[in-house]
Amino acid sequence: MKKFAMLLVVLVSAFAFAQDSMIQETNGEPSKEGIIIGKMVLSPSVEFVYENKDNIFLTEKNEVSDDIYTIRPKIMLELPKETSYLRFAWVPQYRDYADMELNENWTHFFDAEASFKTPGGLELKIADHYIKDGILEVTELDPGAELVYNDAPFNKNTAMLDLKYFFSDTTGFGLYADMQDVDFDNSYSNFAWYDWSSETFGVSFQRYMNPLLRMALGIDYKNFSPEGTVNWREYSGYNYYVQFYGDFTPTVNASIKVGYEDLDFDGTDEDYADWSAAASVVWNFADSRNLTLAINRGAYASNYETVTSYTNNTIQLAYNFTIVERLFGSVGALFAKNDYNDFNRTDDTWGILGHIGYHFSPLVSARLNLRHEERDSTEVCFQGCDYKVNAVLLNLVIGY
Repeated sequence: MKKFAMLLVVLVSAFAFAQDSMIQETNGEPSKEGIIIGKMVLSPSVEFVYENKDNIFLTEKNEVSDDIYTIRPKIMLELPKETSYLRFAWVPQYRDYADMELNENWTHFFDAEASFKTPGGLELKIADHYIKDGILEVTELDPGAELVYNDAPFNKNTAMLDLKYFFSDTTGFGLYADMQDVDFDNSYSNFAWYDWSSETFGVSFQRYMNPLLRMALGIDYKNFSPEGTVNWREYSGYNYYVQFYGDFTPTVNASIKVGYEDLDFDGTDEDYADWSAAASVVWNFADSRNLTLAINRGAYASNYETVTSYTNNTIQLAYNFTIVERLFGSVGALFAKNDYNDFNRTDDTWGILGHIGYHFSPLVSARLNLRHEERDSTEVCFQGCDYKVNAVLLNLVIGY
């Protein structure tokens, strides 16, 4: 209760400060993008989140309910220049439960990104994403959502380079590199997760189908190296793909990528060879209304017992809308299936979610989020196989 009272005081104080800042801004020259400092743009913000979750450990039985409080400041500094930019961001996040004790309350997110475009046809993007003392950010560890809870602090770094060069008006090539590294704090008990690193290197043929739509034919080499687990989860191999991305119509922007993965797992005959897919579609069918669709299919090394790998299939759909000028909302659904490639287990997950929000001003907005999720597994285990969870979140964002 003391935590809630302290948070309420902070919320009220911050809201009052934001209102004063808005009044001062209307007397000058307001900038919706941030605060102009010479040639740079400073975009500070802070987010306050209250969450009530009725099954924080995502177990089938003996569910534990708790309240979660999160404060998430953000400082972003950007140097824009025509079609290029340099951007740096730091998010120090504090999170605490009303009853349960977390192994680490502070998580820091660091992002650096540079994007360059030249009239000569060069497009270059370089980015680095670093997480220090992550805990509940499970999707950073396991994008396929095989395991759904973690309480051991970890550090993760992701470095990425994406280069495209068009040597004519319609034709070019691309080079891609992605390197990730995950390290857990070994002082905490952690029987399910393990350290790992991965590298992806790719080359592609790029061609404009029209001025707003591109096609790519490419091949990616992948390497995954786990530590502190069975050696047959280590793999290397290739993904051959065709991709279309850009504006398909004046109202539809999408990236659709379909390929074939051929992965060789060390020390086992359970290699993987199957089709893959990654798609994101935005359909702006009316003013202030759109539909978004995200699809993923691919293989991931497993964390479950001594299983080698599993295939994740996920579909997410959302309808986003504005009711009146400042009132907005969204409703969506999630469907996912994880099929294990060398073990008789299948996990089916579905969920529904929605939010409604209000912009008090260009610098202050609030949102109410509701979420329900269920997983049904053919396997019986202590955590993450079968579960139901309901969550209610209240967000207040102040800043740019």
